[in-house]
Amino acid sequence: MLALILAGCAPALAPATAMPLALHTLDPASDLRDRPLQLIKLEPGAACPRAHARQVSPDFGIAVGDGPAYVAGFTADGILNIPFPAPTESSLYGSEWSGAKVLWLADPTYRGPLLIRGGRLDGTGELRFELGAEPSSELLLPAASSSAAAGWRNVPSYTRLRSPGCYMYQVDGLNFTETIIFEAKAQP
Repeated sequence: MLALILAGCAPALAPATAMPLALHTLDPASDLRDRPLQLIKLEPGAACPRAHARQVSPDFGIAVGDGPAYVAGFTADGILNIPFPAPTESSLYGSEWSGAKVLWLADPTYRGPLLIRGGRLDGTGELRFELGAEPSSELLLPAASSSAAAGWRNVPSYTRLRSPGCYMYQVDGLNFTETIIFEAKAQP
């Protein structure tokens, strides 16, 4: 009887309803893609403020970047030498996009995904990734698997450009955004 009396005095509870989760919250890459690409623009004639390479791990050559993401394949003063146009014996031949192979590195302390995008800073021009006649405008490096070794993640890829100039990668991780500025020069 006491239970019935107390039940009658208790405030009415709203029926439980399921709240659907937005699908992008289940996909960290979607959250990274929601961040705007923020390219800086250089004044005409301004020098390219390129990053300088350094040794980030004894297992790899020199790389550019402030971390936890880095990219290797550049000269010590942040230059990426690219043949314009792509040579006939190259896998890039036949596309209006030339390019160079680079190696992306992620510090072992960062295990999440990386979204890499970019563009030209000293004029019009896009930066693209990987092979194909129409390369992708972004490069997604997935999170490290739990079974992966505790060392540096390294992923080879291609940076694709149509012309020499000053370019910037924007690297987005779960808790950071990093910019890496480099100069693409026509390979002699």
